[in-house]
Amino acid sequence: MVLNKAELEQMNDRTSSGSEPALMPSCAKRYYREIKVWKDLHHENIAPLLGTTAEFGPHGSTGMVFPWMVNGTLNAFLAHNEPETAIRIQLVRGVASGITYLHSQGIIHGDLNGENIFVDDNMHAQIIGFGVSDEDMEFDGTSLAGGAMRWRAPELYKPLGDNLVDFTPVLSLACDVYSLGSLMLQILTGKIPYHDISPDICVLLALAHGMRPRFPPGFPEGFKNLIDHCWKEFPNDRPDIKAIGIELSALPAATLG
Repeated sequence: MVLNKAELEQMNDRTSSGSEPALMPSCAKRYYREIKVWKDLHHENIAPLLGTTAEFGPHGSTGMVFPWMVNGTLNAFLAHNEPETAIRIQLVRGVASGITYLHSQGIIHGDLNGENIFVDDNMHAQIIGFGVSDEDMEFDGTSLAGGAMRWRAPELYKPLGDNLVDFTPVLSLACDVYSLGSLMLQILTGKIPYHDISPDICVLLALAHGMRPRFPPGFPEGFKNLIDHCWKEFPNDRPDIKAIGIELSALPAATLG
């Protein structure tokens, strides 16, 4: 949840009594785990957690509060703007830097997509969303349906012909790397992954058949190779986030034209 200044002031007035927001029992464990992870994070590409509120959610549900960012989500920003090459590269490197920090803290984000990346007033990427520690990597299936699948690693979805009962998806650092590849393509082209496939459920079929998002004609070879490495089928074949950062630093922005 990203609130503007007026909403933050309103929230502070309403919570000045010291009362705690109500939580549904089924959400409490995940919610407190997320708060515990996020409250101690400090990085220029990780949106700082300002607090929590139940004032704006449906049925009194509790949400995390992050600073207001006028450019909105990455999806919204790219849908309404055509940023110059330097800004696109800045966003790509910022997202990679934020993920590098999370992984250095033993945190898997697990849900990196265009709605969990915001663009601040200085055109810097700000990551929000849910993170889990290395000790708690089982995927709970949240957001299996819906647009987030366009960015998510294929191993988190049931393969064709397999028994669903025996399928337990597990998050890994490599899942974030796969999602980073999808985010890089989105930032550099301005289009969401699988933009040519609709509705969202058809993306599941594409994933099950090993299809990856298409590169537009003339896409720079260096960035294409890096993204392809992030999209390797087997998680162990994907580069770690530090290697990606080094390669991004070496790729000249001029190759994007």
